[in-house]
Parts: sequence; structure tokens; C-alpha cells
Amino acid sequence: MSSTTIEQLIAQRMADAMTAYEANQNSGTRINNDRTSGSVTEEVVGLTRWFEKMEYVFHICNCTENYQVKYATCTLLDGALTWWNAYVQSVGLEATYETTWNELKNTMIEEYYPRNKAQKIEIELWNLAVKGTNIIGYTKRFQELALPCPSMVTPEYKKIE
Repeated sequence: MSSTTIEQLIAQRMADAMTAYEANQNSGTRINNDRTSGSVTEEVVGLTRWFEKMEYVFHICNCTENYQVKYATCTLLDGALTWWNAYVQSVGLEATYETTWNELKNTMIEEYYPRNKAQKIEIELWNLAVKGTNIIGYTKRFQELALPCPSMVTPEYKKIE
């Protein structure tokens, strides 16, 4: 795949993302990446799901490593976009786009998921219990908490424990 084709794909994806964003704005719904709202778990799960979604998109689009950070950062909104813009200003545009996807993920984890937040989620997962007969609610919460804590549920015997 040529670099021109990749740049066209990125431009199209950006246009699609902007259209979806504007539609969400006009319908009254808003994707919220603002760290001042939502629970710690919602923030961490949201970040983890965003990482996974980006990696699926990279795979589907055959996005090469040198375009992954460019594409992924074009999807940021609200507080995450403000954070990214400040990061670009401090490091420089060229340096930020030389960053690998894994480096970007690690930087975002440090920013949005510091160790104290991770510990809160691990404690909640460890103490999670079924309330009454609400197995569905328990299972949903378990899956949300397990997502950012893979070491607590892998291998399978840890999940069962």
C-alpha cells in the first residue's frame, strides 16, 4: 500500500470521525474524555477500549507503524485532545509523530491511569461479590474491572479464584 493511499485513508477516516462527532454534538450526546467526570473504572475502561479499537482499526486498514500515532491522535476529543495538544507543544510535532504506538499508549497510561487508580480498581475487583441474585450485574462489573487488570484474571484459574 503506497503512502499516498494511506494518507487518503487517514484523511477519509478523519472526515468520517468529524462527521460522527458533529452528529453527536447536534444530537445532544457527547463522547466524554474529560478526566473530571465519571468513575475511575469508567476512565480506565474507556481508555483500554480506545486502545483496543485503535488496534483493530490499524489491523483492518493495514495501517503501518509510522501512521498509527497520526491516525489514533486524530480521533481524540475533549480533555484527551487538550492533553495531546499540550504534549505536542512540549515535545514538538515531528517528535510526537516519531513516537511509536506502544510509546503513546504508555504515555497515556501514565497520564490517565496512574498506579493509585490501578490499585483502586484491583481492590474493587478483589472484593467484588454478588449482591442478592444479580448474577448479570456481577458478571458485567467483573468484566469491566478485569479489562484493565489482566494480570489478576490470567491465566483462567486466577479468574475462577
